[in-house]
Amino acid sequence: MLNNRQVNKFSSTYMTWWPPWVYKMYDTDILMQRVKAELQKWNQSLQSSVFPQEPAELSYWVAQNLPVDDSLRLQLLSINTAVQRLRCELSIIQMCSVMCCSQCSTELADKKDVFSMSVEGPLGAYVNPGGYVHETLTVYKARNISHVGRSSTDHSWFPGYAWTIINCRTCYSHLGWKFTATKRQLVPQKFWGLTRAALVQSLKRSEEVETDDGDWAPIM
Repeated sequence: MLNNRQVNKFSSTYMTWWPPWVYKMYDTDILMQRVKAELQKWNQSLQSSVFPQEPAELSYWVAQNLPVDDSLRLQLLSINTAVQRLRCELSIIQMCSVMCCSQCSTELADKKDVFSMSVEGPLGAYVNPGGYVHETLTVYKARNISHVGRSSTDHSWFPGYAWTIINCRTCYSHLGWKFTATKRQLVPQKFWGLTRAALVQSLKRSEEVETDDGDWAPIM
């Protein structure tokens, strides 16, 4: 007898060996809600309409947009059920709070600063004049970077923004570009595009504070 418990699709679980929370771990609707909620913690501007509505489609969308290396992406794609894929993706999203340089592990950006500059999601594929495709993740803030050369608006992937090449301040490997608005009415006024090949996910190692110039420094 259910007594005063609310009747829902998990009500019958009280007559099984397993408690309701076990079944909820594998429920597609709950998994999708949790994944979407975690992704929206990265940036509140990521609208629900961006996400696919079917479990399998959402799991593939997340695998495509997570800034992970190719080996981990292939592992996600090789999982043969949407539920297990979503569970693995949720675990990755929850554990990893910072993106680092793939060459030297220097911290570059926090996941909370990821945002979308395109309707497809935060990770977009852009082609340079030489025909090379860069999978680029857009973030509001970046740290431990150095700028190379002058800014330019030639062949900019984002109209109204000038780009400047950025390298890792530690190992000098290419990371992507800083984009700066050429008009005051554009929002944001600046952001960074980090090429996926240069990124690995990691846990945040130290507490940090933003400096006046938009860079970051550790709290001593």
